[in-house]
Amino acid sequence: MSQNTKQGKTPEQRKAEREALLTTLGEKVATLASSAEWVNYLRFMTALRRYSFNNLMLIAVQCPHATQVAGFRKWQQLGRQVRKGEKAIKILGYSTKKVTKTDPATGEEIEDRVTRFPVLSVFDLSQTDGDPNPTTTYTLPTGDGPAGTLDRLIGWLTSEGWTVKEEALAGGLEGYTDHTRHLIVTKTDLEPAARLVVLLHETAHALLHVNDAEYVAHRGLCETEAESTAYVLANLLGIDVDASSISYIAGWSNAKPDVLTAAATNVLRAVNTIAAALGLDEDERAGEEANAA
Repeated sequence: MSQNTKQGKTPEQRKAEREALLTTLGEKVATLASSAEWVNYLRFMTALRRYSFNNLMLIAVQCPHATQVAGFRKWQQLGRQVRKGEKAIKILGYSTKKVTKTDPATGEEIEDRVTRFPVLSVFDLSQTDGDPNPTTTYTLPTGDGPAGTLDRLIGWLTSEGWTVKEEALAGGLEGYTDHTRHLIVTKTDLEPAARLVVLLHETAHALLHVNDAEYVAHRGLCETEAESTAYVLANLLGIDVDASSISYIAGWSNAKPDVLTAAATNVLRAVNTIAAALGLDEDERAGEEANAA
């Protein structure tokens, strides 16, 4: 008689599966220590930014072409069916369980919550058949960039206490952020779409780099985080910035895996904060990834 356990697996099997995923994760993070792999990661983040860094890495290893992932039942709710025989993509979830414990000091029973990171199964859009893919892609105008986005970004920054202005800047400088004066400046002669990309870069500095001394001490890291944030957001908005962004990211080759992990997490946090401010999340479907690890 088979053992009746969740997902048909014993606790030991589930633990082993999770440990294997963490090993895979570590190996994938190590490959990011090159400019090409970092850019590939940013492109992946553009499609799947609502997932955590850890789960982005796990999805990238198991399904490099993934563009939209969801659980088996979630796809059914969206009018699509996972094809028979498709191999699930394994990611790490997050949940808590209420438990009752005895307080050793008083002998009284107390309630506590235990955190768990179960292994979840998801599938990419390419593994499903059914109704046309429900998308949240923006329809953007050509030429001047997405209509109203620049104004929305400036309005949000102003509401957060930043002064945004244009100045004539020399020496090829297109913009800068002054934390002391809470000031963000962009060059006066930039086209609207270009100014938006520069402002996205400077907004990332405003969010991630809390003072000017930090920037001076870690300029390479700060510039890479800021441009990586601008790169992802620009692509979300339909603006091609490969030519201008790759030069910033190319200096990443000597980064250590633990630094890469921290930087990638910072970029993801900044992207999601700015995207929410721009209203990019307003029509986003509720997904199982909300509580992903």
